[in-house]
Amino acid sequence: MAVGMAGHGKPGRNRLNCTAAAEDGSGDYYWHTFQWLQLRPDGTWAHDN
Repeated sequence: MAVGMAGHGKPGRNRLNCTAAAEDGSGDYYWHTFQWLQLRPDGTWAHDN
């Protein structure tokens, strides 16, 4: 699986969460999260003054 994230998110912290059922029918689920930090358009961090 591939997820394109170009152009998504706001300045600061962003996160994508994903869950998927196990293929073996056990009823188990797998969970994955991906976090990224994004600068403002002027190149500063969201917490900068």
